[in-house]
Amino acid sequence: MPTWTDALELVRQFAQSGATETTIERPGLRLFASTVDTPATADPLTAVPSPVMGIFYRRPAPDAPPFVEPGDAVEPGTTLAIVEVMKLMMPVTAEVAGRVARVCAEDGAMVEEAQPLFLVEVEVPS
Repeated sequence: MPTWTDALELVRQFAQSGATETTIERPGLRLFASTVDTPATADPLTAVPSPVMGIFYRRPAPDAPPFVEPGDAVEPGTTLAIVEVMKLMMPVTAEVAGRVARVCAEDGAMVEEAQPLFLVEVEVPS
């Protein structure tokens, strides 16, 4: 039965060979090694957290439409909502490009710092 030392020696030999991929099979061992970078699979939904504890407002004024609705496209820096804390209005902005998938808090509700307020479906480059 091969040992870890045997496997490490095979990896060392592969690294010195200059090859980009290899599969090594021995009795009791199958080793695949690659130097090719593959993109990490990212979670397509990114939470947008509250910057502070306060009252969550989806609109800039009571009679105005919401900043965004589910399905709206957003870019980094797009204002999604505001959180009021001690009469100061803190903007809640998107940090990624994508589409608003869901609003996670009720308009006018008290929210905690870091509480998810929106889920944004991230645009995956093609």
